[in-house]
Amino acid sequence: MTILTFRVGVVVGVENQTIKVACRRAYKHPKYGKLRIKVTKCLVHDQHCSAKVDDKVRIRQTRPKSLNKHWVLEEILN
Repeated sequence: MTILTFRVGVVVGVENQTIKVACRRAYKHPKYGKLRIKVTKCLVHDQHCSAKVDDKVRIRQTRPKSLNKHWVLEEILN
């Protein structure tokens, strides 16, 4: 049984069939309790080269497509 992992983020870079997506998440600091924001940049496989910079996209984790690409574009939200 496999569990699919989805993330939502904003496209910050576009190359040939590869996009770079910045995913933001908020968490509380363990000691001080202040709300912090962490940005994770993922390399995503875009088969049809349809995403552009500043698009909001949903990505899905998949088997490795290359050395650093472990995500595939699921849909463009905005």
